[in-house]
Parts: sequence; structure tokens; C-alpha cells
Amino acid sequence: MRKILLLSLALIALASCKKEPPDVGSDKMYMITKKSGIVRIYIAGSGYASIDWGDGSIAKYISVGSSAGYIDHAYTGMVACTITITSKNVTSLECPNNNLINLDVSENKVLKVLYCHDNELASLNVNSNTALTSLNCSDNKFRYLDVSRNTALTFLDCNNNELESLDVQNNTALRNLYCNSNQMEAPALVSLLGALHSNKFESEKQVWIIDNPGLLDYDGISAAVANAQAKGWTVFRN
Repeated sequence: MRKILLLSLALIALASCKKEPPDVGSDKMYMITKKSGIVRIYIAGSGYASIDWGDGSIAKYISVGSSAGYIDHAYTGMVACTITITSKNVTSLECPNNNLINLDVSENKVLKVLYCHDNELASLNVNSNTALTSLNCSDNKFRYLDVSRNTALTFLDCNNNELESLDVQNNTALRNLYCNSNQMEAPALVSLLGALHSNKFESEKQVWIIDNPGLLDYDGISAAVANAQAKGWTVFRN
């Protein structure tokens, strides 16, 4: 009887010492990768986050500071895996060069920085991410990108996609816009340049439209370029 009592007391003590997982909230971000090898993700913010790598490994809990750093995970084979990041306070997410075919950040309303360049994304929905100030989605496969609700954006890089147009009329905080190597014809470039705001900042405002097919129509866009320059923009074109 005494042994049973001691064993019970030991089990109770062990249970009381068991560390509870940190509170990470319920907001999730999802990404699907088909990369074989090392996937690297950078997150920053505050509080804690959990990462489920989607390959049967144990979910990892990490402390999210203002600069939490990179988290690596090794995959074998080419099977698509869904990575799930759960946190209520991730303000920065960087996930470039990970062979991502899908990315969903719609539940993260506090996200300010998103770098998802050099992947295989065909679309990206940032309508819910109204706090975004910096977005780099270059080197993907977008034909359409809606940033109409991202009015806090100061930096947007959508180089090397397949965009046929881009509407920035609501992006009145923009200072750097990169649209090189897309599929914009002259009317789309005229519309893009015409929609640029005229707000003044201490730093230079730049727009890059190099290697778009519409640049071949020099006369067709020259007035739009001059108009953008009159509003304080430096226009880079070939």
C-alpha cells in the first residue's frame, strides 16, 4: 500500500511539473512547399509561435522577438507539405526560395513585412493584411495582384512576374515600386504611372518599369512618364 501511495504521489508531482505549451493564439499562416532539402523561414514579432512542418515531425514552439531569426527544417523527397505557423503576434514573415506553391496569410491582421519572393506562387491574397508596409513578391508567377487595401505600403517589389496591370491608386504611402520584367503593355503602364500619388517625402520616390513590352511604344508612354516625374517620381525604364 505504501509503495502504491508513493507511486501516486510521484505521478502527481511529475504531472504538476509538466510544462504547459505557451499561448500562441489561434491565428494561422499556411504555406505549401514541394522543396526537397532545407526550408528556411524567418519570423519576427512578439510572444510565441508554433510551427508544424506538415511531415509528421513534432510541432516546434519558438519565442518570437523583434528579430527572432531564421528557422530551418530539412525535407526529403518531393512530396508537397503544408507548413502551419500559429501565432497572434507575427509582424514579419520571410519565406523566399522555398519552392512554395501556395501561401495563405489572410488570418494575420498584424503582418507588416512579407517577403515571399523567388517561389512558384501563382496568386497571393493580401486583402486582409492592411498593416503591410513592405511586400516583396518578386520572381513568382502572378498575373494579378490586388494591393488596393494595403494603403500603408511604402515598399512593393513585384519584379519578374506575369502581371498585365497593377492598380496603385490607393497606395498613397508608396516610395519604392518595382515592376520590372512583367507583361504590361503601354495602356497598363500609362495607367500605372498615372495612378502614382503626388505626396512629398524626405526620401526619393522611385518606380521601376524596365523590360515591359509596353516600353516599345515610346511615344505612347512618354507623357505618362513626364507626368510621374512632375509628381516627384524618378522613373527607371529602358
